[in-house]
Amino acid sequence: MFPTQSRTVLAAVLAAFACSAIAQQQPAAKGGKHHSLPATLETVQWGWLDPKEPPKLAINSGDTVSIETMMHAHNKVQQGITMEQIVELRKANPGGGPHSMTGPIYVNGAEPGDVMEIRILKIVPKSFGITFNLPGKDFPTIGALAPEMPEGLIKFWSIDPAKKSAEFKPGIQVELQPFPGTLAVGIDPNDPSPRKGGVKDDPMAPVSTLRPWKNGSNMDINELQAGSKIFIPVYRAAADRAQGHEARMAAPRDAHPLDHHRLRRGPQQGDGERHARGGEFPRRAENGADEQGRSLPARLGGGRLPRVAGGRHPQGRALHDPEEHLHQEVVRAAALVLALAMAAPGQASSLQVVTTSADLKSLVEAVGGGRVEAHSLAAPDQDPHAIELKPAQLARLRDAALLVRIGLDHEPWLARLKVDCPVVDASQGVRLLQTETPRLRAERQAHSHAYGNPHYWLDPQNARPMTASILDALSRLSPADRPRFEANRSVFLSKLDSGVERWMASLAPLRGTKVVVIHDSWSYFAERFGLAIVGAAEPTPGVPPSPAELAKLFARMREAGVKLLIADPYSNPSLVRQIAAKTGARSVTLLPSGDDYLGLFDENAKRLTR
Repeated sequence: MFPTQSRTVLAAVLAAFACSAIAQQQPAAKGGKHHSLPATLETVQWGWLDPKEPPKLAINSGDTVSIETMMHAHNKVQQGITMEQIVELRKANPGGGPHSMTGPIYVNGAEPGDVMEIRILKIVPKSFGITFNLPGKDFPTIGALAPEMPEGLIKFWSIDPAKKSAEFKPGIQVELQPFPGTLAVGIDPNDPSPRKGGVKDDPMAPVSTLRPWKNGSNMDINELQAGSKIFIPVYRAAADRAQGHEARMAAPRDAHPLDHHRLRRGPQQGDGERHARGGEFPRRAENGADEQGRSLPARLGGGRLPRVAGGRHPQGRALHDPEEHLHQEVVRAAALVLALAMAAPGQASSLQVVTTSADLKSLVEAVGGGRVEAHSLAAPDQDPHAIELKPAQLARLRDAALLVRIGLDHEPWLARLKVDCPVVDASQGVRLLQTETPRLRAERQAHSHAYGNPHYWLDPQNARPMTASILDALSRLSPADRPRFEANRSVFLSKLDSGVERWMASLAPLRGTKVVVIHDSWSYFAERFGLAIVGAAEPTPGVPPSPAELAKLFARMREAGVKLLIADPYSNPSLVRQIAAKTGARSVTLLPSGDDYLGLFDENAKRLTR
């Protein structure tokens, strides 16, 4: 039964939403204790409020909790993620929200009819964030301008947690006002919300985090910042821990800098978004209080939803209302203002750099930092010898301030293109292998290399001369930024040194191991880490072996005792299976390219040592 007199249960949430770990002990509210709840795969749920989820923490009314949160989709949405990957994650949880919800937190003594008072004392953002809009072609009903963004949009932010600001573009700083976009108590057993799996009458079935409702959830009210209080009714009895009162919190977002006209995304949507998404970032939040809250009625009068903080607009406003076209014009005008601000005199624009591989893009970004905007013409899983450029890529190359290439005839397709900008050959200064037998370009083979083996980036130490060439080229384009580029490179080289030490230790047990490769990509990698390449399945790079050549390879592998076969992602899988079956060698597919240069070696070391 509901009690005849409603009470307020006080849960102080020290908004501990930002740090990678909750390291500092925070002061508890007067008369209460302080608790910490880190964000792990065990304490965070993805996209659903599940009444059966056991509590991760039990507290008393008046306690203070530091809560860490994750990025969307169990922390899978990170810097460098592609729009294709975001769409895959969104579709991987049908019906559920993208939110990563930390909790639930069990509040002792909370009963239906009570009201939960949550005081947000502090919000500390982490050092990065992301804004993305899903592709309008796949999600036509999400966002005010979905038809105008058919391919979607991603923007990564570097955040200064102390100043609570982010760099939009060089010279343009955005002040942040972080708030928890999604915060909820346990769902009402009688809630008619759609349940997971289409269940309609099971009070224990999970409810999606997508919709804001009377238990909170995806409210996106940007006034809900540090120093705020929120009152939410309690719907589940404390007597049953599995169904007892729970409070959960997801990663916060930033109040949009153009957040004044209160355009809603959909029914009951709050103020934190315009074209579907504000700035998302993980955080540490601290919620707490120093006095007992006042008593409030638990039910909402007449079933009506509350108005948004500020009271000017009910949360029920949706994008199909008569003012929709006005809201859309506001968004368009705001985008124009930002575009003009980026082009205003005195504001430094990003250096547009195009690279021929994802590895070079990663190195350009490491040296250039926020001063550059880099794009790769080849995806990591593409065979770099044979690339067909799309019109958008040709346009990007035409507008580039700098092109960084691998060189050594590794990009034969580049010779057919008109390149007007300066070009950096990243092989300059690198000690090349296999230069003793020059070949003629006119040979019939698919991609003979006349000047030596071009896969030099697969020796991590070659990143030193490569980044030196990149630094010099960027400094010629922007001499005033040379100290910035040098500092960025020093930070990268420090990480590189640590990585080389880690990879050498990890691969030490494999030193001297005899291997055969499918494609002759791995000479530099093998020399650095002590692998002995006995031969390559392709007698000439890019040319499949004949039956006679395969027979010779099998005999050579048996004679040398080769037990490891290294393939590339685009190697012929039937050829790999055939060699492994005939010789008993273990086949491992290594990655010759990656969006994260240092992460590339982490992944390959892991694959070799499994």
